[in-house]
Amino acid sequence: VINGAEQSAVTSALSGIDGVVGVEAHTEADGEVSALVHSSGATSLQAPIIEVATKKEWSVTAIYQERARLDDVFRQVTTRVAPIEAA
Repeated sequence: VINGAEQSAVTSALSGIDGVVGVEAHTEADGEVSALVHSSGATSLQAPIIEVATKKEWSVTAIYQERARLDDVFRQVTTRVAPIEAA
């Protein structure tokens, strides 16, 4: 959770971190920005996120790492929508 930042700025800045493959940012009712950051591996992104926030003078009020569970990965892989082919 980040204070003092716009949602688009958070998405842009965190997307530029090595190992980040996606960022889902949302502005909460109190103006804080919550961001779910997806990584490409098992490397922790906490330090790089804090570094970016510090450079941008954002206040990070909460950060935690959540490991992907096998059932979540399976659900993501099996529920992807196939592209529509041109006739």
